[in-house]
Formats: sequence, C-alpha cells, structure tokens
Amino acid sequence: MPDKLYRTLDQHEITQLETQGCSCDDWKRVQVGPGFDAAHIRNVGFSGEIRIGKTGKKLPMVQGATMPAGIRNAFLHNCSVGDDVLINNVGMRIVNYSIENGVQIQDVGLIEVEGRCCFGNGTEVQVVNESGVRSVPIFDGLSAQLAHVLCFYRYRPRLVTKLQKTIAAYARGVTGNNGVIGKESRLFGCKVLKNVKVGENCLIEGVERLENGSINSTADGPVIVSGPVIARNFIVSSSSNITDGAVITDCFIGQGCRLGRGLSAENTLFFANCEGYLGEFCSVFAGPFTVSHHRSTLLIGAALSFFNAGSGTNQSNHMYRTGPVHQGVLRRGAKTGSGAYLLWPSVLDVFSVVKGRHFKNLDLAGLPFSYIIESAQGSIVVPGGNLTNVGLYRDARKWRRRDRRKGSEILDTFVPAVLSPFVMERVEKGIELLRALVQEQGEDPEWYTTGGVLISSKALHSGIDQYNTTIDYYLGDCLSRRLAANPFRSFQEVREMLAVSEEDGQDRWLDLGGLLAPQEPINGILKEIEQGKAGSLSDMQTRFGTIAGKYADYEWTWASGRLAGRLGRSLDKVEPTDLKEFLIRWKVAVRKRFAGLLEDASKEFSDRARIGYGIDGDEGDVKKDFAKTRGVQEKDTTVEAVKQEIREKERLADQLIQML
Repeated sequence: MPDKLYRTLDQHEITQLETQGCSCDDWKRVQVGPGFDAAHIRNVGFSGEIRIGKTGKKLPMVQGATMPAGIRNAFLHNCSVGDDVLINNVGMRIVNYSIENGVQIQDVGLIEVEGRCCFGNGTEVQVVNESGVRSVPIFDGLSAQLAHVLCFYRYRPRLVTKLQKTIAAYARGVTGNNGVIGKESRLFGCKVLKNVKVGENCLIEGVERLENGSINSTADGPVIVSGPVIARNFIVSSSSNITDGAVITDCFIGQGCRLGRGLSAENTLFFANCEGYLGEFCSVFAGPFTVSHHRSTLLIGAALSFFNAGSGTNQSNHMYRTGPVHQGVLRRGAKTGSGAYLLWPSVLDVFSVVKGRHFKNLDLAGLPFSYIIESAQGSIVVPGGNLTNVGLYRDARKWRRRDRRKGSEILDTFVPAVLSPFVMERVEKGIELLRALVQEQGEDPEWYTTGGVLISSKALHSGIDQYNTTIDYYLGDCLSRRLAANPFRSFQEVREMLAVSEEDGQDRWLDLGGLLAPQEPINGILKEIEQGKAGSLSDMQTRFGTIAGKYADYEWTWASGRLAGRLGRSLDKVEPTDLKEFLIRWKVAVRKRFAGLLEDASKEFSDRARIGYGIDGDEGDVKKDFAKTRGVQEKDTTVEAVKQEIREKERLADQLIQML
C-alpha cells in the first residue's frame, strides 16, 4: 500500500486501543491504512515502526466458524501488517516482519528476524564429500544443473569461482533486517521461526523450530511444513512438503519434494520430485526422483538421481584414513535391494541394481543396466540384466506422471528418458569392455574379472547380445519417429527428413544433474560463465532450458550418425532397401526386448507368487483369491501397456516399410 494512504492514529482510536488492553511506547509510530477498525485490536503491545491495514473481514475457520481479521493477544515490534490479516495468540513476540495481505497467524511462540540475515542463501552445503571440498552455496533459484557444475567441476577452478561469486552477490542482495510472510500464508501452532522468509500460500503448522531459511511457496506451487519439523540453514522450493518430524540441517530442497516421517537430512541437496522418509541423508547430491522410504536406510557421501533405495541400504564412508573423503557415484536410475551395502569409493553405471552386501570398491563404469549380486565367490555382475526388468519399464512411465512441480518458474531441467544418446554411449562402452575382456582373458573361461567383480561367461556373452539389441531397438525407435513425423511422397523427401538440423550432438553426451545434452552446447555456457559473459543466475538457468528444448534435434543428430554407421553409408545416400532392412531389424529388436519384459512380468503371476493366498481354502481357492486380489497377467496394467507398445511399434514398422 502506498505510504500516502497510511495515517497516524487519532486520539479516539488510541483511547479505544488502550481500553482494549493495548499499549505502545509511542503511538505516533503506529500507522494504519484504509479500512482499519480499532475494535479488532485487543491485548496487543506495540513498539518500533508499526503499520496495520484493513481489519474486520470475517475469515473462515473450521466447521463453518469465522473470526474477524485483526490482532489479539500479541506483541509486535517493527512490523507491517497487511489487509485482512489475523494474528491471534502470540506467546512471545513477532519482530521485524512484513506480514502480507490475508495471512493468518495463530497460537505461535516466537517469529522474529534477529540482526541482518540472508534467509539461508549462501549456506555452504558439504555435498558428496563430507570434508567440504565439493561444497555448494545454495540460493533461492538453485538448479540441479548449476549445483552439478559447482560440485563436480572442481577441475575448472575459474568456472567454480565465478559461480561462487555470483551466488555470493545474490545472497548479499537478499540480506536484510526484515523478514516476509507472503500473502494468504497460514502459520498455526508453531513454536519458533527465526530469520525465516515465507512465500505466498504457505501452510506452516505445528513446527518446532525453523531458523535461517527461505520457504519459497507460491500461489500455484504452495509449500506445506507440518508437524514437529526442525530445520536450520535451509531453502525449500515451491510445491514441496516437509512434514512429520523431519530434521533438516544445511539443505536445499527443490521443487515437488516430499520429506518427512522422522527423516534426518544434513548437508544434502534434494532436487525435483525427491522423496525421503524415515531414513538418513548425509552429504548426498540427490538428483531428480531420488527416493528413500525406509527407516534403516543410510545414504551418505553419494551422487544419485532417479534412484530408489531399498530398506536397510547402507553406503559406507567409514573406512577412511585421512578423513571422510570417499564418495560413491551411482549413475541415473540405480536401485538397491533390501539390506544392500556398498563401500565407497565406488561407481555404478546407469540403471544398475545392487543386491546384497559388497565389501570391495566397485568400478563398474561401462557396464550399464547391470545386476550386482552378492555371492560366496564375491560380487557377481550380470551385464544388461536390468534391460528386461519390467520394473524399469514401469519406472519410466511413472517418472513422467509424477512431476509434482507447478507454476511457470521451473528450476530443474531434466530428461526422464531411459534410453538416450547419453545412455547408449554407456551401452557402446559396455560392448567394448566385454569384448576386451574376451580378448584379454580368453574365449570361454568360467569367470571373467573386472572392476572388482566377477562375470560368468554366459552372462558376458548374453550382455553383449542384450546391449546390441538395445542399440538396434533405440536407433529403430529414433528412425521410425523421424519417418512418422510427416507424410512423405518421394524418397528424396525421406532423405530430407533424415537430415540433421543441429550440428552438435555427434560426440560425447553428459548427464548434467538430470539434463541429458551434448557436451558442446553445455561447454559453451560454461565458457561464458568463466569469461563473465553468461549474465545473471536466471539467465544461466534459461540457457540450460533452451538446451533441453532442443533435445529431440540433438538426439537425432547423434542417432543419425550411429544409424549411418550401422547402414554403412551416410543418410543422404541411403536407399529404400537400407531403411526397410533396418526397420525389419528394429521389429526383431522390439520383439526381443519386450519378450524379456513379458517374461519378467510373468514371474509376478507364477505359482511361487501365489504363496500365502487362499490360506483357508484348497488349491482352487488359492488361484481364485490370487486372481481377486492381484488380478490376472493378461489384464495387468503394465503388461497391457507392454503389449500395446509392441503392437504399435510393429504396426508402425509395417506401415513405414510399405510406404518405403
């Protein structure tokens, strides 16, 4: 509200307020706006500069009750109170706050800003490496992409220093003596909020203590902080919920996150759509869709994304000599089974699954989609074993549906695809690695050894076959999408459709905090940051978003090069028979890949899966009970989705072959 609309209290209002139990050292420092009615200010102490807006509006409470906007039973110092605000029963005080229109504050203890503070901005989060050498300074708009660069590009000190300085300047810019509680926010039953900035439409209920933080709630992406939560040195982004006794220290919580049920998190970065319940996160870079739901799970000193932790997962950083300096890197899509143990330092490649306990340092870069299994002989790896896991197929569909972020300001940029140029480069390396093992260790020994693990001869040759099938499947997918995008009337039009529109993409791809992109455009942004030409932090984020928007074009640039290699000629010289033959090859790969998925799904409907059903009946009752509660394989939603995709891809292949 403009300053000129405020006025000082008249004598009648002062007398009325004092009659209603209010007090102030200097009533001249209390200003009120249009619509102010002193009748709704009772038992309130004022000091410092005070502004109060319109009072008296009936605000809805529970079960149809209403309460008029106003201030009752409170002490305010240096506060601005907007229109239609309800403040009721403040045990200690509210100090140095701007309380915006429509806010409700009831039954709270202490809300204050003490001295100059940055509301969590600039807090150094000692992520991945507990010694702090990879610390990331957090700020309101931190994205997984910027955090990835700050954390993992320490070999480019000028780049990291530039980013650190830019973030420090932002933190200085938001540092001040006054906090904000945004429009329509509600604070009920809270004990202590100290040096906390609250956005719009936020619900904060029953918290124990929030200190030095920002809750960046928005009207279209409200935040809920509920239950006996304790948080210090933090930033919470829009559309997130922190509930039920979570204890948060030195953390950034990205958009769409869910943390609660007694979770303990320290020095951790949570990015889009992460979930953490019951267990412990310590020095974790939790990229998009990192999930842990179990009390006995400890995730520590790790880089994760699209990750799911089984119950009792333990990542050990305790066998150190010079400090807690070891780290684990689990590339996107990794999973751990119940009771899994990993010893750092270790590296797992994309979409790998860990079962059991592993007491050696594992270096499995170049073995994507692997099972890592505990055995009496040691750690056994099944390369490509996860490619036919129907659970991975279900996860891929789930990630696309479960993006909880709302609003126009989206921080993290990610590509949830399972198969992509980045992943296929890992698959190509897998083929090279396995073939090299055959060259080095012979044609058919019982076991091959690499990276601290064992691979059986059968698993190695099966892995090569699985990887090759996956490349054919992926390239066929890319080709069919390209050909189906527009109808064509001549083969010259086909050649034109197969031309690339982006030069970047042929060479190495990166996974930058969930963003899959060629190295060249990413490196272009990073060089501009080093040279001081990248603009503001939001400009940098926009650039990453622009790269993500070109994903399909970059993908085709990569796929077209690999496809040309498969066909033995460049695509501008390709013949109809070349494409028809490859589409037939794609159909074979589709059948092979999806047959494995259906076979894996069938295990969920086997006799073994029926154990424990129909406990008081005969064998027929067992089957009936199972069918009633679990359904039948033919009607399972995931199985139906797999079969539908087979039909669609085969129909598309036949259609394109006929058109060619």
